[in-house]
Amino acid sequence: MVRRQKKFYFIGALLGALLLINVLFFLIVFNKARSEYSRLQASVEAEESLKKIRTATVESLQKTADVLESFPSDRMEFLTRHLVSRQTGFADVLRTVDRMVVNSGVRKTRVEYTTPTAIPQYGLHEVQIKIPVQGDYASIFRFIKELQTAPTVFIITAVDVHGGTTSEEVEEATTISLTLAMETYFYDEPS
Repeated sequence: MVRRQKKFYFIGALLGALLLINVLFFLIVFNKARSEYSRLQASVEAEESLKKIRTATVESLQKTADVLESFPSDRMEFLTRHLVSRQTGFADVLRTVDRMVVNSGVRKTRVEYTTPTAIPQYGLHEVQIKIPVQGDYASIFRFIKELQTAPTVFIITAVDVHGGTTSEEVEEATTISLTLAMETYFYDEPS
């Protein structure tokens, strides 16, 4: 019986050792798997955030592509609405400036226009205008307001103002002389 008991103890000890080795093996593999799982989880989260960023970037690029597709028509609409065709340029600008002078009540003397200078990168032609006007303060103010609200773009580049004098006996508005240097642009009609 002792021999049998020793055999049982030996088998029990062997099974215990095997159990201990299996538990240790399990813990080593489990820790390794858990750290690998944590690393993969962090990697998945990073990829998810990158996916969101890329999705937003793609949406932004798609919107930009949609805008660029409509760019030629938008550009042409802007040109026809706010600039003057080169073919009818001076005639249109002369009428526009004369109408603003009449509407505002100022007097103009000789208006100087330069020949159109091409701006190749934009397909436009710059025309410089120098217009001396005279009138009372309200008329000058109305004239400048007409320039600001005109459908044609006029960019004022320089202003030269001279105030006139009135006699002390006459209580009328002081005449102001104003010389404006402006720019406007002509565009070429598409072929």
